[in-house]
Amino acid sequence: MANFHGRYELKYYLPFDLIDKAIAFASPYVQPDQHAKPNGLGVPGYTIRSVYFDDDNLTLYKEKLIGLKDRRKFRVRGYANVTPENSVFLEIKYRSRQQVGKDRAPMKLSDLQKIMDREKTLDEIEFPTDYLRANAHRFLHNCFVKGYRPMTTVIYDRNPFIGKDDGEVRFTIDTNLRAVDHSYSYELFEPYEEEQITLPGAILELKFDRLMPEWMRRFLTKFELTQTSISKYAHCIEKVVLREEES
Repeated sequence: MANFHGRYELKYYLPFDLIDKAIAFASPYVQPDQHAKPNGLGVPGYTIRSVYFDDDNLTLYKEKLIGLKDRRKFRVRGYANVTPENSVFLEIKYRSRQQVGKDRAPMKLSDLQKIMDREKTLDEIEFPTDYLRANAHRFLHNCFVKGYRPMTTVIYDRNPFIGKDDGEVRFTIDTNLRAVDHSYSYELFEPYEEEQITLPGAILELKFDRLMPEWMRRFLTKFELTQTSISKYAHCIEKVVLREEES
């Protein structure tokens, strides 16, 4: 990934009691994501469910743990309550230092499950564009060749906002992180018991191209936030997969 160019993604722990004030500060500069629905308190949000893949040695988890600068994540992302007839998204997320990029392709969950079970081939699936087909092929090729398989489902509630003047700017707050152990099953999004992950605060993500907007700089100063390395996947692996191995 020597020539990789993505956008910046910076993460911070935001104290839970400052969430409302943080949204109020950002509101002149951002607007709710179009897919978000107001919750009982009127704050726009949605639930994200992502099945993360890894090999039996947890190579991708260990690359994160040692702080490898150039690394990838393989996940299948769905929203709210995922059913076999829903579309999910095959994603390869690239990270090079603080910059991130993503290959993404939609597919009906039932079709993806049949491909994973070797009951169907990618050639039997229709895609809107050749570009999306190539993204799906890249994801599946890596999984089959490198032995990546479902390892854990990462679930959380997100309050997503995008920049009013720049659609590449994103301001998101993630809470209620929980995990499902999928290390013993190849079935995607099975409704196993969710286990809560305790964190020191909400996860705030700031995303932008090239330069951080000035209002974000003022925001970080006002709330005295320090950038940190946060991996929802790593937290969930440690909670439901490594804990079982140790026991």
